[in-house]
Amino acid sequence: RKDLRDEFIFTIDPVDAKDFDDAVSIEKRDGNYLIGVHIADVSHFVRENSELDREAYKRGTSVYLIDKTVPMLPERLSNEICSLKENEDRFTFTCEFTLYKDGQTGDYAIFPSVIRSKKRFTYEEAEEIIDRDVKNEMKDRLMMMVDAADRMQKNSIEKSRIDFDIPEVEIMLSETKEPILIREKKRLRTHKLIEHFMVAANSIVSEHLFKKTRKTLYRSHPQPDPEKLDTLRMALKSYGYRLKDSSPRSIQNLIEKTEKTDNGFIIREMVLRSMMKAKYSTSNEGHYGLGLEYYTHFTSPIRRYPDLIVHRQLKGVLTGIHYNYDSLDLIAKHSTEREWAADKAERDSLDIAKMYYISSHPQKDYEGVISSVTHFGLFIQLKDLFIEGLVKYRDMDDDFYRVTEDEVSIVGAHTKNVISMGDRVLVKVVNIDADKKMLDLKIISFIKKYH
Repeated sequence: RKDLRDEFIFTIDPVDAKDFDDAVSIEKRDGNYLIGVHIADVSHFVRENSELDREAYKRGTSVYLIDKTVPMLPERLSNEICSLKENEDRFTFTCEFTLYKDGQTGDYAIFPSVIRSKKRFTYEEAEEIIDRDVKNEMKDRLMMMVDAADRMQKNSIEKSRIDFDIPEVEIMLSETKEPILIREKKRLRTHKLIEHFMVAANSIVSEHLFKKTRKTLYRSHPQPDPEKLDTLRMALKSYGYRLKDSSPRSIQNLIEKTEKTDNGFIIREMVLRSMMKAKYSTSNEGHYGLGLEYYTHFTSPIRRYPDLIVHRQLKGVLTGIHYNYDSLDLIAKHSTEREWAADKAERDSLDIAKMYYISSHPQKDYEGVISSVTHFGLFIQLKDLFIEGLVKYRDMDDDFYRVTEDEVSIVGAHTKNVISMGDRVLVKVVNIDADKKMLDLKIISFIKKYH
């Protein structure tokens, strides 16, 4: 185990985080950067087929609900023994690599290590240091990270990456755990820095295991279904846009071209709906959204079971000890199912809190955007709350509406009134069904119509 305790290694995490599973380091080498991504060595403490391991497999992932976290591992491990706390010695697995001036990664090394984090930063603290006019070692390291991330962004591989930049919300709770404030999470530059470093490490580890093992776990994101792409092309045509081909670069060009327009939101929604879900797999399908040929999950073994498996495989490669590959297909399938279930639970938790907030403001009207046209009604996403509600056609008594062939508009049979995806409307909430997670809405007026 390599001793890195004297290295300048630090963490950047959310302000309320307790399970610090990744730390980073960076230094200049002949115009290039030597980057270290140091991940908590959970596999040292959670042995294969132990009771801890079986329970972690069963859970598959930590679940982050609005008012609590359901951890994959006991908090004694996740928040204490494995957590990369400031000024504490911790066992880690390190992926160290060279980043060249053109943003490509080069020589790398993957090895067990021991670190002592020099500083625990929140994203906000790191952002403030970057923006502040100060000179110290911490500022120097963070500015190196900024430059390194810019290089990664500009290189030919990163140019194939799709960046949806989906807004996230945070919900403030009262002492009695009632939602009192809903707002969009601020997306900071430091979020992107860590994201770039983690993606690079995951990709390097994946290619390494592809070359060194006969089977491994991949984080796969398949190409979009051709039928969904045809539907997307037809819908885009109605808005005056054309998709050149099905490559990630073409998708990203479309998003960049439309993001500042009135239709930016709706174009992004249409593209998102044409995408396949990411999954775990033992066959290397590549990661379409990231534009990467090799990708896995290595960087979060405290909260994701597949990362723990990847660590065990890496140790098997290093020690020459045979890893049992027979269960990998089952692990991939089970981990995907657990992740999707956790995602749904987290979405439901947010939506229920949002509905509770709406129910406590019964007289309030909301601005929204028509986000989807179906055969039974219009889905409208409420601005600022980021939750969808439904206006049923049977409740629209001003006309009888039919859906257009491209499925982006409805047209009144008598008035010829056209209502389209992207139209901005003012709505009233007429019914809340928390069990079904459904809001019934009524359109009061149109703020801005596309057609």
